[in-house]
Amino acid sequence: MNRENITNQKFLDAVMAGGENLQKLASATSFFIKDGVREKSFLDEVIPLITVQKEDLDRRIEDDFPMVLCEIEQGAEAKRINFRGKPDDKYFTGLKYPVLFDKIVSPFIRKSEAELMTIRHPITQVIEDRIIKDMARVRDEAFIDTCDAMVADTTQFANFAGNFCRAAIAAGLDLLEGTGNQPCGCILISKTAWNQYNAAAAIEEGNDVVTEMVRTGYQSKTVMGYKVIVTQKPFYMTGTKSGGLGACKDYIYFFSPPDYLGHNFVLQEPTFQVKKEMDIIEMVCWGFYGAGIGNKRGVARIRLT
Repeated sequence: MNRENITNQKFLDAVMAGGENLQKLASATSFFIKDGVREKSFLDEVIPLITVQKEDLDRRIEDDFPMVLCEIEQGAEAKRINFRGKPDDKYFTGLKYPVLFDKIVSPFIRKSEAELMTIRHPITQVIEDRIIKDMARVRDEAFIDTCDAMVADTTQFANFAGNFCRAAIAAGLDLLEGTGNQPCGCILISKTAWNQYNAAAAIEEGNDVVTEMVRTGYQSKTVMGYKVIVTQKPFYMTGTKSGGLGACKDYIYFFSPPDYLGHNFVLQEPTFQVKKEMDIIEMVCWGFYGAGIGNKRGVARIRLT
């Protein structure tokens, strides 16, 4: 069952029937959520998500909690990404660092049978808005908070007076490739910053692409040869975010390629559960994720002012 088959009526019929039908519905919705979380999370674009196998796991010394020991380059410092609180203060040095797994649980959705009958928009939209986006938000917010902690420690951050442009990119590259001595793999920007670049790109790119841009806009997702990841999440990418540096236009992040940067794992893909108690239907989803930045100099940040 794919997204198109998770219609309101089929969803309601399965809930009403209960039993095995609920299990089939939960399984189909789990696949939909898994794909959705991967599409919505920019962490997975910066560091591709890898499914961990049982034989890859280690155990913490103090308990049986699963983790993966990842290698880091000699002289580098690493930090795990904590999806359940503030970034850890501890940096790991040596040959390896641990990536622990956190259980990410979506908000509970409770609806009565009568309420489900009145929903006019697709039930998949409810799942996307209340479950998928929230699980992706938790992972992306923790990732950015960890990046901010790292650039504060390495001082690989600077202000740039103006909008997102080639000069701003050059300033970020100076921090990552110059100060940090790391190659650049991608650039993370907000949709607002990308729109600003789109508006000014005719001047930046030259006359040979002006005609095409007038018709279709700036379509390329590469600038100066670097991959650009555009996010719709201004809360994480602007000065209004928690722990930010005050009011500003945007933050621009520069990352090394994944092999130089870190690790991103999933131990258990998102699992959707739906159950019925009398006429109340309850839905929730959870998954086990772990990530870490194995090279703190693999991140730089520009603040547009």
